Amino acid sequence: MHSDPCSSVGVLDRPIRVPESLWGDVAHDRLLIAEEDLKTGTAVREYDLAGNYRGRTLGLGLFKAQAEGIALWACPDGSGYWIATDQFKDRSLFHVFDRQTLAHLGAFSGETVGNTDGVWLQQTATKRFPAGVFYAVHDDMGVGAFDWRDIAKALSLRESCGG
Repeated sequence: MHSDPCSSVGVLDRPIRVPESLWGDVAHDRLLIAEEDLKTGTAVREYDLAGNYRGRTLGLGLFKAQAEGIALWACPDGSGYWIATDQFKDRSLFHVFDRQTLAHLGAFSGETVGNTDGVWLQQTATKRFPAGVFYAVHDDMGVGAFDWRDIAKALSLRESCGG
């Protein structure tokens, strides 16, 4: 017997036409998938971890280029932030959403990071980035590093999960 593991993922509710990135959040039984198809509306769609579409689309109309890389800044109490990329050729824009409510909290960009597909968020401290770092691919040729302290300050976000 052959089983297609993707056959139940949103096929009846809201199919993903051109999936770019996905990220799961066990604490909220949530799977976010970046839909980059401009015809159906590039945005981030919310599913549960069983693959059922929850009827919610983040950033529809907010993303102007293509929804791309997704990262999660997660605290043990269930709070935190989602970051999703709006991939412009010349400069990517990174939208920040509340982890629990999915409300849009703002956006940031770098001076030169553009055409971003992949992203990674490291919450653990390093000597160079004591509050963590957000990495973003730049035009398939390099990687930009954003100090979490700078992101948090610019958008009035928390710098750490504690206190």
